[in-house]
Amino acid sequence: MPAMAEALESGAGVDVKTTSTSTGQTAASSGGSSEDLPTVGDIIESIGFGFSQFRATMLGGGMFLADGAELLLISSVAKAVSHDWNLQAMERGMLVTIVFLGILGGNIASGLLSEAVGRKSVITWSYLGLFTFSIASSFAAGLRTLMVSRLLVGTFIGLGQPAWNSIGAEIMPSAWRIFALAGAFCMFSVGELYSASLLLADDPSLLYLHWRKLLRRGAIPGGCLALGALLFLNESPVYLAVRGRRKEAQEVLTEMHQQNGITQVRTDYREPGNGSPAKGTNGTWFELLSRQGEIIFGQRLRGTTFVIMYSCFVLNFCYYGCMYAFPQVLAEVLAYRSAASQLLIGALWEFPGNAVGFLIGFFVPRKLGMKVYLVSQAIFMSAFVTGARAVAHGSSNWFFELCLYVGYYGVKTVGTAGFSVVYTYSSEIYPTEARSTGSAVNIAGGRAGSMLAPLVFEAMTDATGSFHMFFVSMILASLLNMCLIDTLRFETANMRLADSVDDHIDQQAEVASIVASDKKQSPIVASGKKYGATTSSSGSESLA
Repeated sequence: MPAMAEALESGAGVDVKTTSTSTGQTAASSGGSSEDLPTVGDIIESIGFGFSQFRATMLGGGMFLADGAELLLISSVAKAVSHDWNLQAMERGMLVTIVFLGILGGNIASGLLSEAVGRKSVITWSYLGLFTFSIASSFAAGLRTLMVSRLLVGTFIGLGQPAWNSIGAEIMPSAWRIFALAGAFCMFSVGELYSASLLLADDPSLLYLHWRKLLRRGAIPGGCLALGALLFLNESPVYLAVRGRRKEAQEVLTEMHQQNGITQVRTDYREPGNGSPAKGTNGTWFELLSRQGEIIFGQRLRGTTFVIMYSCFVLNFCYYGCMYAFPQVLAEVLAYRSAASQLLIGALWEFPGNAVGFLIGFFVPRKLGMKVYLVSQAIFMSAFVTGARAVAHGSSNWFFELCLYVGYYGVKTVGTAGFSVVYTYSSEIYPTEARSTGSAVNIAGGRAGSMLAPLVFEAMTDATGSFHMFFVSMILASLLNMCLIDTLRFETANMRLADSVDDHIDQQAEVASIVASDKKQSPIVASGKKYGATTSSSGSESLA
Protein backbone atom coordinates (compact mmCIF):
# COMPACT_ATOMS: atom_id res chain seq x y z
CA MET A 1 0.00 0.00 0.00
CA PRO A 2 2.73 2.61 0.78
CA ALA A 3 4.44 1.72 -2.49
CA MET A 4 1.19 2.37 -4.34
CA ALA A 5 0.71 5.75 -2.71
CA GLU A 6 4.31 6.77 -3.47
CA ALA A 7 3.96 5.67 -7.09
CA LEU A 8 0.84 7.74 -7.57
CA GLU A 9 2.19 10.78 -5.72
CA SER A 10 5.44 10.77 -7.71
CA GLY A 11 3.50 10.79 -10.98
CA ALA A 12 4.57 7.32 -12.00
CA GLY A 13 2.24 5.96 -14.62
CA VAL A 14 1.67 5.41 -18.26
CA ASP A 15 0.28 7.58 -21.00
CA VAL A 16 -3.50 7.74 -20.97
CA LYS A 17 -3.69 6.08 -24.35
CA THR A 18 -1.84 2.95 -23.26
CA THR A 19 -3.91 0.83 -20.96
CA SER A 20 -3.71 -2.91 -20.43
CA THR A 21 -6.75 -5.11 -20.50
CA SER A 22 -5.74 -8.13 -18.47
CA THR A 23 -4.47 -8.67 -14.98
CA GLY A 24 -1.36 -10.48 -16.15
CA GLN A 25 -0.46 -7.77 -18.65
CA THR A 26 -0.89 -4.99 -16.12
CA ALA A 27 1.33 -6.72 -13.62
CA ALA A 28 4.02 -7.20 -16.24
CA SER A 29 3.83 -3.65 -17.53
CA SER A 30 4.27 -2.29 -14.03
CA GLY A 31 7.31 -4.42 -13.46
CA GLY A 32 5.90 -6.35 -10.53
CA SER A 33 3.03 -8.39 -9.22
CA SER A 34 -0.59 -7.27 -9.24
CA GLU A 35 -0.29 -6.59 -5.51
CA ASP A 36 1.96 -3.62 -6.36
CA LEU A 37 -0.81 -1.98 -8.40
CA PRO A 38 -3.11 0.70 -6.96
CA THR A 39 -6.81 0.08 -6.44
CA VAL A 40 -9.43 1.89 -8.50
CA GLY A 41 -10.02 4.11 -5.46
CA ASP A 42 -6.33 5.05 -5.37
CA ILE A 43 -6.46 6.01 -9.06
CA ILE A 44 -9.55 8.18 -8.51
CA GLU A 45 -7.74 9.92 -5.66
CA SER A 46 -4.82 10.67 -8.01
CA ILE A 47 -7.18 11.99 -10.72
CA GLY A 48 -8.73 14.42 -8.24
CA PHE A 49 -11.86 16.54 -8.60
CA GLY A 50 -12.60 18.29 -11.87
CA PHE A 51 -14.92 18.63 -14.82
CA SER A 52 -15.55 14.88 -14.98
CA GLN A 53 -17.16 14.79 -11.54
CA PHE A 54 -18.97 18.10 -12.08
CA ARG A 55 -20.54 16.86 -15.33
CA ALA A 56 -21.61 13.60 -13.71
CA THR A 57 -23.26 15.54 -10.86
CA MET A 58 -25.27 17.61 -13.32
CA LEU A 59 -26.38 14.51 -15.27
CA GLY A 60 -26.92 11.99 -12.47
CA GLY A 61 -27.80 14.39 -9.64
CA GLY A 62 -30.42 15.90 -11.92
CA MET A 63 -32.75 13.22 -10.57
CA PHE A 64 -33.11 15.45 -7.51
CA LEU A 65 -34.01 18.38 -9.78
CA ALA A 66 -36.89 16.29 -11.10
CA ASP A 67 -37.87 15.38 -7.54
CA GLY A 68 -38.04 19.02 -6.42
CA ALA A 69 -39.95 20.09 -9.53
CA GLU A 70 -42.50 17.28 -9.35
CA LEU A 71 -43.23 17.61 -5.63
CA LEU A 72 -43.81 21.35 -5.81
CA LEU A 73 -45.92 21.08 -8.97
CA ILE A 74 -48.25 18.34 -7.78
CA SER A 75 -48.67 20.03 -4.39
CA SER A 76 -49.56 23.30 -6.09
CA VAL A 77 -51.98 21.93 -8.71
CA ALA A 78 -53.81 19.61 -6.29
CA LYS A 79 -56.45 22.26 -5.60
CA ALA A 80 -56.93 22.93 -9.30
CA VAL A 81 -57.44 19.20 -9.95
CA SER A 82 -59.80 19.02 -6.98
CA HIS A 83 -61.84 21.92 -8.37
CA ASP A 84 -62.12 20.33 -11.82
CA TRP A 85 -63.14 16.91 -10.53
CA ASN A 86 -64.91 17.85 -7.25
CA LEU A 87 -62.52 15.80 -5.10
CA GLN A 88 -62.81 15.29 -1.36
CA ALA A 89 -60.04 16.51 0.95
CA MET A 90 -58.61 13.02 1.45
CA GLU A 91 -58.55 12.39 -2.30
CA ARG A 92 -56.77 15.69 -2.82
CA GLY A 93 -54.18 14.77 -0.21
CA MET A 94 -53.60 11.38 -1.80
CA LEU A 95 -52.42 13.08 -5.00
CA VAL A 96 -49.29 14.10 -3.06
CA THR A 97 -48.98 11.04 -0.83
CA ILE A 98 -49.10 8.68 -3.81
CA VAL A 99 -45.93 10.26 -5.22
CA PHE A 100 -44.07 9.63 -1.94
CA LEU A 101 -45.37 6.06 -1.95
CA GLY A 102 -43.97 5.55 -5.43
CA ILE A 103 -40.64 7.04 -4.42
CA LEU A 104 -40.50 4.63 -1.49
CA GLY A 105 -41.11 1.64 -3.76
CA GLY A 106 -38.52 2.88 -6.23
CA ASN A 107 -35.94 3.35 -3.48
CA ILE A 108 -36.45 -0.22 -2.30
CA ALA A 109 -36.08 -1.68 -5.81
CA SER A 110 -33.20 0.57 -6.83
CA GLY A 111 -30.47 -1.17 -4.86
CA LEU A 112 -30.94 -4.61 -6.41
CA LEU A 113 -31.35 -3.17 -9.91
CA SER A 114 -28.26 -0.97 -9.57
CA GLU A 115 -26.13 -3.91 -8.46
CA ALA A 116 -27.53 -6.16 -11.20
CA VAL A 117 -27.53 -3.93 -14.31
CA GLY A 118 -25.41 -0.93 -13.30
CA ARG A 119 -25.91 2.54 -11.89
CA LYS A 120 -25.99 4.37 -15.23
CA SER A 121 -28.72 2.15 -16.69
CA VAL A 122 -30.98 2.68 -13.69
CA ILE A 123 -30.49 6.47 -13.80
CA THR A 124 -31.26 6.59 -17.53
CA TRP A 125 -34.38 4.45 -17.13
CA SER A 126 -35.49 6.68 -14.27
CA TYR A 127 -35.37 9.81 -16.40
CA LEU A 128 -37.21 8.12 -19.25
CA GLY A 129 -39.93 6.76 -16.95
CA LEU A 130 -40.31 10.09 -15.20
CA PHE A 131 -40.71 11.92 -18.50
CA THR A 132 -43.12 9.35 -19.97
CA PHE A 133 -45.51 9.12 -17.01
CA SER A 134 -45.42 12.86 -16.26
CA ILE A 135 -46.70 13.43 -19.80
CA ALA A 136 -49.22 10.59 -19.38
CA SER A 137 -50.57 12.09 -16.16
CA SER A 138 -51.44 15.31 -17.98
CA PHE A 139 -53.87 13.34 -20.16
CA ALA A 140 -55.55 11.53 -17.24
CA ALA A 141 -59.33 11.29 -17.66
CA GLY A 142 -60.08 10.57 -14.00
CA LEU A 143 -58.68 10.35 -10.49
CA ARG A 144 -57.71 6.67 -10.72
CA THR A 145 -55.73 7.15 -13.93
CA LEU A 146 -54.01 10.25 -12.54
CA MET A 147 -53.03 8.51 -9.30
CA VAL A 148 -51.60 5.48 -11.13
CA SER A 149 -49.50 7.71 -13.39
CA ARG A 150 -48.29 9.81 -10.44
CA LEU A 151 -47.43 6.62 -8.54
CA LEU A 152 -45.23 5.58 -11.46
CA VAL A 153 -43.66 9.04 -11.63
CA GLY A 154 -42.67 8.66 -7.98
CA THR A 155 -41.41 5.13 -8.59
CA PHE A 156 -39.00 6.22 -11.31
CA ILE A 157 -37.78 9.15 -9.19
CA GLY A 158 -37.14 6.68 -6.38
CA LEU A 159 -35.22 4.32 -8.67
CA GLY A 160 -32.72 6.97 -9.72
CA GLN A 161 -31.79 8.52 -6.37
CA PRO A 162 -29.92 5.61 -4.69
CA ALA A 163 -28.20 4.85 -8.00
CA TRP A 164 -26.83 8.39 -8.10
CA ASN A 165 -25.82 8.24 -4.42
CA SER A 166 -23.68 5.22 -5.25
CA ILE A 167 -22.09 6.43 -8.48
CA GLY A 168 -21.52 9.88 -6.98
CA ALA A 169 -19.67 8.43 -3.99
CA GLU A 170 -17.62 6.10 -6.18
CA ILE A 171 -16.27 8.66 -8.68
CA MET A 172 -15.36 11.38 -6.17
CA PRO A 173 -11.99 11.70 -4.41
CA SER A 174 -12.57 11.09 -0.70
CA ALA A 175 -12.28 14.76 0.30
CA TRP A 176 -14.81 15.79 -2.36
CA ARG A 177 -17.36 13.02 -1.81
CA ILE A 178 -19.72 15.42 -0.07
CA PHE A 179 -20.04 17.34 -3.36
CA ALA A 180 -21.95 14.46 -4.95
CA LEU A 181 -24.92 15.02 -2.65
CA ALA A 182 -24.48 18.73 -1.96
CA GLY A 183 -24.60 19.33 -5.71
CA ALA A 184 -27.59 17.01 -6.10
CA PHE A 185 -29.55 18.82 -3.41
CA CYS A 186 -28.74 22.14 -5.05
CA MET A 187 -30.42 20.62 -8.08
CA PHE A 188 -33.47 19.88 -5.90
CA SER A 189 -33.73 23.60 -5.11
CA VAL A 190 -33.27 24.43 -8.79
CA GLY A 191 -36.18 22.11 -9.56
CA GLU A 192 -38.34 23.97 -7.04
CA LEU A 193 -37.45 27.29 -8.64
CA TYR A 194 -38.20 25.90 -12.11
CA SER A 195 -41.67 24.83 -11.01
CA ALA A 196 -42.22 28.10 -9.17
CA SER A 197 -41.44 30.00 -12.36
CA LEU A 198 -43.97 27.87 -14.26
CA LEU A 199 -46.60 28.53 -11.61
CA LEU A 200 -45.97 32.27 -11.55
CA ALA A 201 -46.12 32.46 -15.34
CA ASP A 202 -49.39 30.52 -15.42
CA ASP A 203 -51.22 32.35 -12.61
CA PRO A 204 -49.47 34.44 -9.91
CA SER A 205 -52.46 34.03 -7.60
CA LEU A 206 -52.27 30.21 -7.91
CA LEU A 207 -56.09 30.15 -7.97
CA TYR A 208 -56.75 29.29 -11.62
CA LEU A 209 -53.90 27.01 -12.67
CA HIS A 210 -53.91 25.08 -15.94
CA TRP A 211 -52.65 21.90 -14.35
CA ARG A 212 -52.43 19.74 -17.47
CA LYS A 213 -50.18 22.24 -19.24
CA LEU A 214 -48.06 22.61 -16.11
CA LEU A 215 -47.51 18.87 -15.76
CA ARG A 216 -46.34 18.64 -19.37
CA ARG A 217 -43.91 21.52 -18.95
CA GLY A 218 -42.74 20.06 -15.67
CA ALA A 219 -41.69 16.90 -17.55
CA ILE A 220 -39.28 18.76 -19.84
CA PRO A 221 -36.21 18.55 -17.53
CA GLY A 222 -36.64 14.77 -17.23
CA GLY A 223 -36.61 14.32 -20.99
CA CYS A 224 -33.54 16.52 -21.46
CA LEU A 225 -31.65 14.78 -18.65
CA ALA A 226 -32.54 11.33 -20.05
CA LEU A 227 -30.83 12.22 -23.31
CA GLY A 228 -27.84 13.73 -21.52
CA ALA A 229 -27.39 10.69 -19.25
CA LEU A 230 -27.69 8.27 -22.16
CA LEU A 231 -25.01 10.06 -24.18
CA PHE A 232 -22.60 11.47 -21.62
CA LEU A 233 -22.96 9.80 -18.19
CA ASN A 234 -20.31 7.15 -17.54
CA GLU A 235 -20.79 4.02 -15.49
CA SER A 236 -18.95 3.91 -12.16
CA PRO A 237 -15.42 2.50 -12.67
CA VAL A 238 -15.58 1.03 -9.17
CA TYR A 239 -18.73 -0.91 -10.08
CA LEU A 240 -17.18 -2.09 -13.36
CA ALA A 241 -14.04 -3.26 -11.55
CA VAL A 242 -16.01 -5.25 -8.99
CA ARG A 243 -18.03 -6.83 -11.81
CA GLY A 244 -14.81 -7.91 -13.52
CA ARG A 245 -15.30 -5.62 -16.54
CA ARG A 246 -11.70 -4.44 -16.55
CA LYS A 247 -11.46 -2.95 -20.04
CA GLU A 248 -14.59 -0.83 -19.54
CA ALA A 249 -13.36 0.37 -16.15
CA GLN A 250 -10.02 1.46 -17.66
CA GLU A 251 -11.82 3.27 -20.49
CA VAL A 252 -13.87 5.24 -17.95
CA LEU A 253 -10.76 6.06 -15.91
CA THR A 254 -9.01 7.24 -19.08
CA GLU A 255 -11.90 9.53 -19.95
CA MET A 256 -12.05 10.87 -16.39
CA HIS A 257 -8.45 12.04 -16.31
CA GLN A 258 -8.72 13.44 -19.85
CA GLN A 259 -11.71 15.52 -18.79
CA ASN A 260 -9.84 16.69 -15.71
CA GLY A 261 -6.88 17.82 -17.81
CA ILE A 262 -4.42 15.14 -16.68
CA THR A 263 -2.11 13.87 -19.41
CA GLN A 264 -0.67 10.87 -17.57
CA VAL A 265 -2.20 8.55 -15.04
CA ARG A 266 -1.92 4.92 -14.08
CA THR A 267 -5.01 3.08 -15.30
CA ASP A 268 -3.75 -0.42 -14.44
CA TYR A 269 -5.35 -1.38 -11.16
CA ARG A 270 -5.32 -4.24 -8.71
CA GLU A 271 -8.40 -6.42 -8.90
CA PRO A 272 -10.82 -5.90 -5.99
CA GLY A 273 -10.76 -8.52 -3.27
CA ASN A 274 -9.15 -11.76 -4.39
CA GLY A 275 -8.86 -10.77 -8.04
CA SER A 276 -12.22 -12.12 -9.16
CA PRO A 277 -15.64 -10.49 -9.30
CA ALA A 278 -17.27 -10.06 -5.92
CA LYS A 279 -19.44 -12.90 -4.77
CA GLY A 280 -22.46 -10.66 -4.62
CA THR A 281 -22.31 -9.74 -8.30
CA ASN A 282 -23.12 -13.17 -9.75
CA GLY A 283 -25.90 -15.70 -9.32
CA THR A 284 -29.67 -15.44 -9.36
CA TRP A 285 -31.51 -12.33 -8.26
CA PHE A 286 -32.52 -14.12 -5.06
CA GLU A 287 -28.89 -15.02 -4.31
CA LEU A 288 -27.83 -11.46 -5.04
CA LEU A 289 -30.50 -10.06 -2.72
CA SER A 290 -29.53 -12.52 0.00
CA ARG A 291 -25.91 -11.48 -0.28
CA GLN A 292 -26.87 -7.80 -0.01
CA GLY A 293 -28.94 -8.54 3.09
CA GLU A 294 -26.10 -10.45 4.73
CA ILE A 295 -23.83 -7.44 4.33
CA ILE A 296 -26.27 -4.66 5.22
CA PHE A 297 -27.92 -6.41 8.17
CA GLY A 298 -25.00 -8.64 9.15
CA GLN A 299 -23.37 -8.52 12.56
CA ARG A 300 -20.83 -5.84 11.64
CA LEU A 301 -23.22 -3.39 9.97
CA ARG A 302 -26.63 -4.14 11.51
CA GLY A 303 -26.45 -1.46 14.21
CA THR A 304 -25.06 1.13 11.82
CA THR A 305 -27.80 0.42 9.28
CA PHE A 306 -30.60 0.88 11.83
CA VAL A 307 -29.14 4.12 13.19
CA ILE A 308 -28.70 5.57 9.69
CA MET A 309 -32.22 4.45 8.72
CA TYR A 310 -33.54 6.35 11.73
CA SER A 311 -31.35 9.33 10.84
CA CYS A 312 -32.84 9.38 7.33
CA PHE A 313 -36.31 9.02 8.84
CA VAL A 314 -35.80 12.03 11.11
CA LEU A 315 -34.24 14.05 8.30
CA ASN A 316 -37.20 13.50 5.96
CA PHE A 317 -39.84 13.71 8.70
CA CYS A 318 -38.55 17.13 9.72
CA TYR A 319 -37.85 18.49 6.23
CA TYR A 320 -41.08 17.42 4.55
CA GLY A 321 -43.05 17.95 7.73
CA CYS A 322 -41.94 21.59 7.68
CA MET A 323 -42.61 21.81 3.95
CA TYR A 324 -46.20 20.72 4.65
CA ALA A 325 -46.67 22.71 7.87
CA PHE A 326 -45.06 26.06 7.08
CA PRO A 327 -47.67 27.27 4.54
CA GLN A 328 -50.45 26.64 7.06
CA VAL A 329 -48.57 27.91 10.09
CA LEU A 330 -47.28 31.07 8.43
CA ALA A 331 -50.74 31.86 7.06
CA GLU A 332 -52.11 31.59 10.61
CA VAL A 333 -49.29 33.46 12.32
CA LEU A 334 -48.60 36.26 9.85
CA ALA A 335 -52.28 36.90 9.07
CA TYR A 336 -52.23 40.31 7.38
CA ARG A 337 -48.70 39.90 6.07
CA SER A 338 -47.65 37.90 3.02
CA ALA A 339 -47.05 34.28 3.90
CA ALA A 340 -46.44 33.47 0.21
CA SER A 341 -43.45 35.81 0.03
CA GLN A 342 -41.97 34.11 3.10
CA LEU A 343 -42.32 30.72 1.41
CA LEU A 344 -40.34 32.06 -1.56
CA ILE A 345 -37.66 33.53 0.71
CA GLY A 346 -37.49 30.26 2.62
CA ALA A 347 -36.88 28.36 -0.62
CA LEU A 348 -33.99 30.70 -1.45
CA TRP A 349 -32.42 29.99 1.95
CA GLU A 350 -31.97 26.38 0.82
CA PHE A 351 -29.11 27.43 -1.46
CA PRO A 352 -26.87 28.65 1.38
CA GLY A 353 -28.06 25.54 3.24
CA ASN A 354 -26.51 23.38 0.53
CA ALA A 355 -23.29 25.40 0.83
CA VAL A 356 -23.30 24.85 4.60
CA GLY A 357 -23.78 21.11 4.08
CA PHE A 358 -20.87 21.04 1.65
CA LEU A 359 -18.57 22.91 4.06
CA ILE A 360 -19.53 20.65 6.96
CA GLY A 361 -18.88 17.56 4.86
CA PHE A 362 -15.60 18.93 3.50
CA PHE A 363 -14.02 20.08 6.77
CA VAL A 364 -15.79 18.16 9.56
CA PRO A 365 -15.82 14.39 10.30
CA ARG A 366 -19.08 12.75 9.32
CA LYS A 367 -20.31 11.88 12.81
CA LEU A 368 -19.56 15.33 14.19
CA GLY A 369 -21.19 16.90 11.12
CA MET A 370 -24.42 14.99 11.75
CA LYS A 371 -24.44 16.15 15.36
CA VAL A 372 -23.93 19.78 14.31
CA TYR A 373 -26.88 19.61 11.92
CA LEU A 374 -29.19 17.91 14.45
CA VAL A 375 -28.38 20.30 17.32
CA SER A 376 -28.77 23.31 15.02
CA GLN A 377 -32.10 21.99 13.77
CA ALA A 378 -33.42 21.53 17.31
CA ILE A 379 -32.31 25.06 18.29
CA PHE A 380 -33.87 26.76 15.25
CA MET A 381 -37.11 24.81 15.60
CA SER A 382 -37.31 25.82 19.26
CA ALA A 383 -36.82 29.45 18.27
CA PHE A 384 -39.50 29.20 15.58
CA VAL A 385 -42.06 27.60 17.92
CA THR A 386 -41.35 30.21 20.61
CA GLY A 387 -41.77 33.10 18.19
CA ALA A 388 -44.74 31.64 16.30
CA ARG A 389 -46.64 30.86 19.50
CA ALA A 390 -46.17 34.39 20.81
CA VAL A 391 -46.97 36.15 17.53
CA ALA A 392 -50.05 33.98 16.99
CA HIS A 393 -51.35 35.18 20.38
CA GLY A 394 -50.95 38.83 19.39
CA SER A 395 -47.51 39.67 20.78
CA SER A 396 -45.69 42.36 18.81
CA ASN A 397 -42.50 42.13 20.87
CA TRP A 398 -39.43 42.43 18.63
CA PHE A 399 -37.76 39.49 20.37
CA PHE A 400 -40.52 37.05 19.40
CA GLU A 401 -40.59 38.44 15.86
CA LEU A 402 -36.84 37.81 15.69
CA CYS A 403 -37.27 34.25 17.00
CA LEU A 404 -39.96 33.59 14.39
CA TYR A 405 -37.92 34.66 11.38
CA VAL A 406 -34.51 33.47 12.55
CA GLY A 407 -36.02 30.11 13.46
CA TYR A 408 -37.82 29.79 10.13
CA TYR A 409 -34.83 30.70 7.97
CA GLY A 410 -32.54 28.58 10.15
CA VAL A 411 -34.75 25.49 9.80
CA LYS A 412 -34.79 25.89 6.01
CA THR A 413 -31.00 26.22 5.97
CA VAL A 414 -29.90 23.40 8.28
CA GLY A 415 -32.61 21.02 7.06
CA THR A 416 -31.17 21.22 3.55
CA ALA A 417 -27.61 20.87 4.88
CA GLY A 418 -28.64 17.71 6.71
CA PHE A 419 -29.37 15.87 3.46
CA SER A 420 -25.78 16.29 2.26
CA VAL A 421 -24.29 15.16 5.57
CA VAL A 422 -26.54 12.16 6.33
CA TYR A 423 -26.91 10.77 2.81
CA THR A 424 -23.19 11.03 2.09
CA TYR A 425 -22.45 8.87 5.14
CA SER A 426 -25.18 6.40 4.18
CA SER A 427 -23.55 5.81 0.78
CA GLU A 428 -19.99 5.58 2.14
CA ILE A 429 -20.57 3.07 4.90
CA TYR A 430 -21.21 0.05 2.65
CA PRO A 431 -18.77 -1.83 0.40
CA THR A 432 -19.13 -1.57 -3.37
CA GLU A 433 -21.01 -4.84 -3.73
CA ALA A 434 -23.82 -3.58 -1.44
CA ARG A 435 -23.53 0.21 -1.70
CA SER A 436 -26.60 0.85 -3.86
CA THR A 437 -28.76 -1.56 -1.87
CA GLY A 438 -27.59 -0.12 1.46
CA SER A 439 -28.20 3.41 0.25
CA ALA A 440 -31.64 2.38 -1.03
CA VAL A 441 -32.59 0.84 2.33
CA ASN A 442 -31.65 4.03 4.16
CA ILE A 443 -33.42 6.29 1.68
CA ALA A 444 -36.52 4.09 1.98
CA GLY A 445 -36.45 4.68 5.74
CA GLY A 446 -36.33 8.39 5.00
CA ARG A 447 -39.29 8.19 2.63
CA ALA A 448 -41.34 6.59 5.39
CA GLY A 449 -40.72 9.78 7.38
CA SER A 450 -41.81 12.02 4.51
CA MET A 451 -45.01 10.00 4.06
CA LEU A 452 -45.91 10.10 7.75
CA ALA A 453 -45.13 13.77 8.37
CA PRO A 454 -48.34 15.27 6.87
CA LEU A 455 -50.50 12.67 8.64
CA VAL A 456 -48.82 13.29 12.00
CA PHE A 457 -49.20 17.06 11.58
CA GLU A 458 -52.91 16.75 10.90
CA ALA A 459 -53.44 14.25 13.74
CA MET A 460 -51.58 16.35 16.31
CA THR A 461 -53.19 19.58 15.19
CA ASP A 462 -56.63 18.00 15.39
CA ALA A 463 -55.95 16.47 18.82
CA THR A 464 -54.38 19.54 20.46
CA GLY A 465 -55.91 22.38 18.46
CA SER A 466 -52.45 23.81 17.81
CA PHE A 467 -49.39 23.20 15.64
CA HIS A 468 -46.92 23.50 18.52
CA MET A 469 -46.77 19.83 19.52
CA PHE A 470 -45.86 18.79 16.00
CA PHE A 471 -42.72 20.94 16.12
CA VAL A 472 -41.97 19.70 19.64
CA SER A 473 -42.11 16.12 18.32
CA MET A 474 -39.57 17.02 15.62
CA ILE A 475 -37.28 18.64 18.20
CA LEU A 476 -37.38 15.52 20.40
CA ALA A 477 -36.76 13.24 17.41
CA SER A 478 -33.71 15.33 16.44
CA LEU A 479 -32.24 15.21 19.94
CA LEU A 480 -32.73 11.43 20.14
CA ASN A 481 -31.05 11.09 16.76
CA MET A 482 -28.09 13.13 18.00
CA CYS A 483 -27.63 10.74 20.93
CA LEU A 484 -27.74 7.71 18.63
CA ILE A 485 -24.94 9.09 16.45
CA ASP A 486 -22.52 8.19 19.26
CA THR A 487 -23.37 4.51 18.73
CA LEU A 488 -22.01 4.53 15.15
CA ARG A 489 -18.78 2.55 14.98
CA PHE A 490 -17.35 3.87 11.75
CA GLU A 491 -15.98 7.19 10.55
CA THR A 492 -15.76 7.58 6.77
CA ALA A 493 -14.64 11.18 6.17
CA ASN A 494 -11.75 11.47 3.66
CA MET A 495 -11.46 7.68 3.42
CA ARG A 496 -11.15 5.49 0.33
CA LEU A 497 -14.30 3.46 -0.33
CA ALA A 498 -13.98 -0.27 0.25
CA ASP A 499 -14.78 -2.84 -2.43
CA SER A 500 -15.88 -5.67 -0.15
CA VAL A 501 -16.34 -6.63 3.47
CA ASP A 502 -13.00 -8.46 3.30
CA ASP A 503 -11.41 -5.22 2.16
CA HIS A 504 -12.85 -3.52 5.25
CA ILE A 505 -11.26 -6.12 7.51
CA ASP A 506 -7.85 -5.82 5.81
CA GLN A 507 -7.86 -2.04 6.05
CA GLN A 508 -8.83 -2.01 9.71
CA ALA A 509 -6.10 -4.51 10.57
CA GLU A 510 -3.55 -2.36 8.75
CA VAL A 511 -4.66 0.80 10.55
CA ALA A 512 -4.64 -0.93 13.93
CA SER A 513 -1.00 -1.88 13.30
CA ILE A 514 -0.10 1.71 12.37
CA VAL A 515 -1.84 3.22 15.39
CA ALA A 516 -0.22 0.73 17.73
CA SER A 517 3.24 1.64 16.40
CA ASP A 518 2.79 5.39 16.72
CA LYS A 519 0.18 6.43 19.27
CA LYS A 520 1.44 10.00 19.39
CA GLN A 521 0.56 10.69 15.76
CA SER A 522 -3.08 11.45 14.87
CA PRO A 523 -4.66 8.26 13.50
CA ILE A 524 -6.35 10.17 10.71
CA VAL A 525 -3.12 11.81 9.60
CA ALA A 526 -1.14 8.61 10.02
CA SER A 527 -3.42 6.33 8.10
CA GLY A 528 -6.42 8.01 6.53
CA LYS A 529 -4.66 9.67 3.62
CA LYS A 530 -2.30 6.87 2.65
CA TYR A 531 -4.27 3.81 3.54
CA GLY A 532 -7.90 4.84 3.19
CA ALA A 533 -8.93 3.73 6.67
CA THR A 534 -8.91 5.13 10.14
CA THR A 535 -9.73 4.58 13.75
CA SER A 536 -10.82 7.87 15.26
CA SER A 537 -9.79 9.19 18.64
CA SER A 538 -13.15 8.13 20.04
CA GLY A 539 -12.41 4.55 19.10
CA SER A 540 -14.63 4.34 16.05
CA GLU A 541 -13.47 2.22 13.15
CA SER A 542 -13.42 3.03 9.47
CA LEU A 543 -15.24 1.03 6.87
CA ALA A 544 -13.68 2.89 3.99
